[in-house]
Amino acid sequence: MKRTLVTIAALLLIAAGAHAAISYSVSGSPTQNVPGWTTWVLTFSADMGMYPTAFDLQIGDGVTTLRQTGPVFGGAPTYPALGYDDTHFPFVATTEVVVGPGAGESGTYLQAPFALVGGCLNPLAGPSIAVAHVVLQNGASVPFTGTVVESDPATNTVGSLYPTSGIIPEPATIALLGIGAAVLLRRKR
Repeated sequence: MKRTLVTIAALLLIAAGAHAAISYSVSGSPTQNVPGWTTWVLTFSADMGMYPTAFDLQIGDGVTTLRQTGPVFGGAPTYPALGYDDTHFPFVATTEVVVGPGAGESGTYLQAPFALVGGCLNPLAGPSIAVAHVVLQNGASVPFTGTVVESDPATNTVGSLYPTSGIIPEPATIALLGIGAAVLLRRKR
């Protein structure tokens, strides 16, 4: 018994000490003026005082429909009418981000390599940054893959490159929405 407790304590210490330098989160809300669709915001966060500053992302599976009504990069000055009803990277190309080759979109994917202009000195830079708005029909999900670079804000130097992948929305988010719907249905009865 004592050996088991020591082993469990050691595993907990290892788990507490291990952490990913880059993590992501996904939050959703009903799409404005488009019933039956949800807008998901993909946010990357860095830890240990670092900032995520460069990205190479592909969102979509080539099959699931993404609502796209505007450009790949949909910052306010380039597309003022753009709200949360379009799948896009929410930055102004050339003034907020530098875009690499291969940026593009279709009705089933969105991809681009891009970096914040000025790295950590960019006003948008911080420990967390929303990098994509993904508009999906209710109940749909899509994968994303790519890499994220973190930078040190104290020196504005590039740190490490991290591979990333996930599902939009996260399966846990879908489960929580399902549980919430079940509770609401039960209350109505």
